[in-house]
Parts: sequence; structure tokens; C-alpha cells
Amino acid sequence: MQSSPHREWGGTLIEIMVIIMIATVLVTLVFATSRRVMARANEARCAHNLRSLYQGFMLYANDYNGKLPFGERNPDIPDINSSYYGGQYAKEFKAYIPGGNPGANTGYAEPYLCPSDLEPRSNTTRGFFGHSYGVNMTICRDEYNRVIKWKYPARTFLLADSKKDVIARSSPNINLEPRHRDGANTLFLDGHVEWRPAPFPTWSEDRGFWVPDYE
Repeated sequence: MQSSPHREWGGTLIEIMVIIMIATVLVTLVFATSRRVMARANEARCAHNLRSLYQGFMLYANDYNGKLPFGERNPDIPDINSSYYGGQYAKEFKAYIPGGNPGANTGYAEPYLCPSDLEPRSNTTRGFFGHSYGVNMTICRDEYNRVIKWKYPARTFLLADSKKDVIARSSPNINLEPRHRDGANTLFLDGHVEWRPAPFPTWSEDRGFWVPDYE
């Protein structure tokens, strides 16, 4: 007995378009998920950078009478604090930071650079030799750059994602750069890192965020 002829399916135009639409949606979902995963990974790496910097600051302070490498020029340390806000400190500070060696195109490698900070930079652009993090202006002052002056370190920040080397307490959001979920990774004086939504409060809105001895 002869079997019935086999008909090959060619597919109508509508069926082909539906298949293409489904494939497009799937690719879009996968791409969006991958971007979110990458963004969160970059955020975590950025937080790790800030913790590494904090460890370096504490090691440095231990060697220099409890003082961070910010503030007015210290005549006993001529290669550090060459500017008031200490943007040059990385020349000597790299000895306290694992992996903080100069990079060919960025000025300095991790942990100074946030992986989500994609702006081109060199040794001559932006503060901190192309760093991704700005320092709290108040901590640059001699009355607050010593660890012994920090009465409430968990409230006051030290570094945060920034476009400049210093974040001004009167207008912080000019320099703040919200690279992560419309906010910035923020390192506090007690060493913890937290994500803070933009905008940052000014001095008048939250003095304790800027001054470590204010209740």
C-alpha cells in the first residue's frame, strides 16, 4: 500500500513574522538581564575599591600620627599634600594600596577607578590623577583630617563617586556622579560603604553627613 505524500511546511508570512518577533523579545530580555547583572557587578567592584582605599587610609594614618593625606601641606612629608585638597597624594599613597599601580592610559588602576566610570582620562585630567572618587571637602581641613577628631564616623562620608577630586558641602551634586542606579557608592569614616541616592544633602540639610563631630 502506498503511503500518502509528505507535505513540507513552508510557513506563511505571518507565521514567520511571529517567530521573528518572539526571537526579538527573547534577545531583548536576555540583553536587559545581562546589562543589569553587569551593572550590579560593577557596583560591587566599586564598593570593593572604596573599602580597599579605606584600608590604605588607615594604614597611612597609623604611620603619620593619625592624619589622612588631605589638608594643608605637611612640611615633614614633602611629596604628599602638594595641594590643599591632597589631589597629589597618590604618588606616595600607592604604597598602602594593593594593586594601586599606575596604568598606561588611566593614570592609576584599581582601586582608584570605578568600573562604571567610562570617561576618558589621563594624568592631566580630573583630580586624583583620573580617580573616580571625590573626597568630602570637610575632611580636607586640618581640624577634621585626624582620626581622633571623628566622634560620629558612621554618619560622615569620606569618599563618593564623583567627577572631581573634591565634593563641596555647599553644592555637592555639581561634582557627584550617580553611576549606580541613579546614586553613588559612598565610603564613610568608619569604613562601611553604602549606596546613596542622588542628590546628596548639602551642609545645611544634613550637617552630620559632612562634619564628623556633629550629632
